[in-house]
Amino acid sequence: MVHEDDDSKAVDWNMEFVRFVSAANEGKGLSKKDTISLIKFINHPDFSKEKFDIASFADVANIRDRLLANSGTEWTRHEISVGENDMSFKIELRDPKSWLIQEFEKGGLVLHAQKQYVDGVRIYSDPSNSDAWIQSQELPERVQVNGTIASIQIYSDKTVINRKGVSAYPMKAVLLNLPIEERRRRISIIGYIPIMKDVRELSSAALRQVRLELHSKCWQAWLDPLKKLSFDGFELEDKIIFPVVHSVVADDPECHDFTCIYNWACEQCHVKERNDIEVRASLRTQAEQIQRYEEIQCAENGGEKIALAKQYATHPVVCSLWGFRDSTLETSDPYTIVGYDILHVDDLGLFLYLVDCIPDYFKKYGDRRGLVKELNGRLKAMPISENFPNPCAGFYVGGHTGVQAKEHRTIIQTMPHCIDGLCTHNNNELMELFALYNVVYQKKRGKAFSSSDLDDFDDDLMMLHRRMLEVIGEFIPSGLSTNKFHKHQHIVTHIRRIGCLEHLSSDFFETDHKIVKRDYLATSKKSGTFLNEMIKRRRLSEVLDTPGVVGESRTYATAFMRAFSTSQHELSISQHKFWLRPSEESWDHGRSLPSPQVLQFSRALLEAQPELDKLLLILQRFFDVPLPDFCSISKHMVLAVQTESGDFPLQTCRATAQFHGRPRFDDVVINANDGSEWIGQLRCLLAIEVGGEKTELALVKWYDDVHGDELKEFGGYNGIIEKYGGRAIEFTRGGDDFLYDIVHILSIKRRCYVVPAFNIKEKEVFYCSPFKWG
Repeated sequence: MVHEDDDSKAVDWNMEFVRFVSAANEGKGLSKKDTISLIKFINHPDFSKEKFDIASFADVANIRDRLLANSGTEWTRHEISVGENDMSFKIELRDPKSWLIQEFEKGGLVLHAQKQYVDGVRIYSDPSNSDAWIQSQELPERVQVNGTIASIQIYSDKTVINRKGVSAYPMKAVLLNLPIEERRRRISIIGYIPIMKDVRELSSAALRQVRLELHSKCWQAWLDPLKKLSFDGFELEDKIIFPVVHSVVADDPECHDFTCIYNWACEQCHVKERNDIEVRASLRTQAEQIQRYEEIQCAENGGEKIALAKQYATHPVVCSLWGFRDSTLETSDPYTIVGYDILHVDDLGLFLYLVDCIPDYFKKYGDRRGLVKELNGRLKAMPISENFPNPCAGFYVGGHTGVQAKEHRTIIQTMPHCIDGLCTHNNNELMELFALYNVVYQKKRGKAFSSSDLDDFDDDLMMLHRRMLEVIGEFIPSGLSTNKFHKHQHIVTHIRRIGCLEHLSSDFFETDHKIVKRDYLATSKKSGTFLNEMIKRRRLSEVLDTPGVVGESRTYATAFMRAFSTSQHELSISQHKFWLRPSEESWDHGRSLPSPQVLQFSRALLEAQPELDKLLLILQRFFDVPLPDFCSISKHMVLAVQTESGDFPLQTCRATAQFHGRPRFDDVVINANDGSEWIGQLRCLLAIEVGGEKTELALVKWYDDVHGDELKEFGGYNGIIEKYGGRAIEFTRGGDDFLYDIVHILSIKRRCYVVPAFNIKEKEVFYCSPFKWG
C-alpha cells in the first residue's frame, strides 16, 4: 500500500499488533506495563481478534513462538570441539539449504551468467558477466542438466555491540545473484561464532591456534552441506540449483583466518617481497595447500611441525573453504575467492599510511608544526556536501582515531586541494602523490571495465606503487612491505573474476552491524545466553519482514523514490509558500494578502537570503508574462544523473540558509543552450504556476572560468589541479543582473564540488574539483 505523500497515516492494525507483541519491552516480550496498550489494540474496531485466536493473555504471549514455529526458517544446533583438550562449544546455525530455497522463492535473482560485450569489447562489471560464475556454470555436468548457479558471498568480522566492550562475531551470507541495490537489503545472519575468552593454561600462540580452529569449524558446519550440493545440486521447482561460494569478504586478519595462512604472508600467492608489485609470484591452490597441511600433520614432533608451518606460512588447521566442486577451477579456488576489500585496504589502510607520513615529511622539508596546523585548518574549512561528512574539527592529521571509513573517503577527495602549495619540495611531489592516489582510487570504484581498461589500470597501480615508495617509503617503518600494499597486485584478477570492486567491499556488511547491535539490546545481556536470544530475535524479525505474513508494510512516495522510479529530477515534497511581492505597494492593487505564517516565512527567508528580494524581477525576465503573487520553495531536490552506461544514479542537492545549523548551497553543472557546461551555485529551488502549468525552477548564482594566465601573477599558483581536470572559477562580475539567473531544473546535469583555492590568497578563486566523485 503506497501513499502519495508523507501525511498519509493509514494503518494495518493486524500487522501493527504483531509487531507490538514481538517488540514489546525492547523485544524481550510482553510485561505488565504493556497491558493498557494491549487492551487498546484488542478493542480497536479495525483489529481482527479471530485471526489470531486470542482467548487469554497467554495466547497473546505465545504469538511470538507460534510465528517462529510456522516460519519455515530452520536453524540447527551444532556442538564443536577444538584444541587438544576438546573444549566444547554449542552454536546455532541457519540451515543453508532452507536459506537458499527461501532466497530463490523471494525472487529478483539473476539465474544465468553470460559474457557482456559493448561494440565487440568484453566488459567486466557484475558477477553475472564475469569469469567465476561463467566457469562454474559451464562445467559439463551442469550444462547437461541446465543447472542454475547460486553464487554465494560470505562475510565474518568481530564487532563491539555495547560500550562495555562486549563483542559478537556474526556470520553473514548473501547471494551474488541479486542486483547490488537489492543485495544490501537481503544480507542474512546465519549464525554467530562464539567469542572465546583467554585461557590461562594456553600460551598466546596456542590460544591463537584454538581460536582459528573454532572459526574454521564454525564455518565448516555451515558450508559442508553446500559442498555436497555443489556436486549433486538440488531440485527447486523447474530448476536444479548448484551452490558455490564465489566470494569471501573480510578484513585482512579474517582473510587469513578463512585461509589459515600466517598473517605476515599473502593468502593468495607466495610473494616474499610484498612492497614490489612488479614481482609476480605463483598462486596458492587448494591441492597444494592440502598437501602442505598433510605434510605438517605427519611431522615427527612439535618442533618440526612448527618449523614446517612457518616455512609454508600455513597453520595446521583445516581450511573451511576446501571441498567445493568448483575449488579446482582457477577462478573459484579457496585462495582466489578471498577478495580485495576497498574499505579496509584503502579507506582504513593505504590512505592512512599516506596521512601518517605527512608530519614527518613536513619535518624534513619544512616547518612541521606550522604546516600541520595550516593543513588541519584547510581541512576544517572544506565545504560540506550530501553524504560527504567532514571529520576534521581542526585536528585530523596527527590524530584521526575514531574517524569512520566514510569520513576518510571525504579526506581522500579533499586532501589534494588542502595540501596544494603547502610544501613545494620537488615540484609539489606530495600533493601530486595525493592527486594520483585519488585518481587510482576513483578507478577502483569504477562500475565497468574493458580488457584495455584493466591493462591501463594495472599500469596506474604500478605507477602509484613506485611513487609511494619514492615519496613516503622512508617515513614508513615497514617500508610499505605490507599485505594491504601488496594486494594491489591482485586487483585486476578480482575484477576479471567477479566484476567491479564494489561487489567485494565490506561496506554494506559493516553497515549491517547496526542490526546486530539492535538485536543485542533486546536480550537479557547475560553472557551465557545473549547469543541465543539474538538469534531468536533475528529469526522473528525475518518472519515479520516476510511478505504476506503479517500484512503489507507502509511506504511513502518521497522525492528520492519518485526520482528513482521516473529517472527524472524531482523537487522535495515538503514545500513552503513564499510571497513574491514583499513591498507594501502591492497591497494597493487588490491583491490577496499572505497569511501570517506565509508572511513570517517569507520575511525570515529574505533576511537570510537578501538576493530573493529580486526573485520576482528575475522570474519576470524568464517568463515575460504576468506572474502570481506566490511560489513554493523547496529546500532540496533529487537529481537523476544520466551516465554513459545509461544508469541514473541519484544525487541530492540542497539550497537552504539553514541546514543543521549552517548554510548549505550546493554547486551544480548546468547544460547551456550551446551545449557547453556552466557552473552555478543553487540559491533557491521553487515551483510556480504560470498559465495553469506548474514549472519547477532553480535560482542560480553563476561562476565564470578563470584561466591560468590570469592566475600566474599570484603567488602559489602551480596549475597541478587543472592538469587533473579541475577548473579555476570565480563568481561572475558585473552586478546582480549578470550574477543571478533562473534555470529549469531539467537543465541541471549533475552536482559538482567547488572548493576554495587555498594556494591563491590575493583573489577569491575556487576550483571545481576533479577529485570528488558521486
